[in-house]
Amino acid sequence: MTLQDVRRRGPDFPVGASWDADGIVVCSAGPDSAEIMRISASGGKGEPLVTLKDGYATDAQMLPGGQAVLFTIVHNRDTKIVVQSLKSGERKTLIEDGSAARYVPTGHIVYAVGGTLFAVQFDLRRLEIVGGPVPVIEGVMRDFNGGAEFSIS
Repeated sequence: MTLQDVRRRGPDFPVGASWDADGIVVCSAGPDSAEIMRISASGGKGEPLVTLKDGYATDAQMLPGGQAVLFTIVHNRDTKIVVQSLKSGERKTLIEDGSAARYVPTGHIVYAVGGTLFAVQFDLRRLEIVGGPVPVIEGVMRDFNGGAEFSIS
């Protein structure tokens, strides 16, 4: 799905969400921009966290401590996994050509490339990858938009 496909669906078309005890993080795309918003667990109006002018965000996850968000940017079918500090606004590209990233309590990021899930150690304090990726599972199904079909519990 291209950015134009998402934007044709109308304003604020949702393209992904995640939740934890503190609230919901929602990715949406509109005709002119895309954004990630946080909605409190008690409800209310959403708080914008990230705005994108080129491409759209999917698979957003608030990282432990609530000071950074992990997400995938999709632009013309190219993907990259990024992390953005909410305090400074600094955005770092962590992985080119990966998608569906999830931070797990072991201190790793699990993500998909093609039909393979990889895990890589992640320094939560520095918001940086440590070391190289390790394949974890092969043959993961992809949906019609290219998203990986997996869950972690």
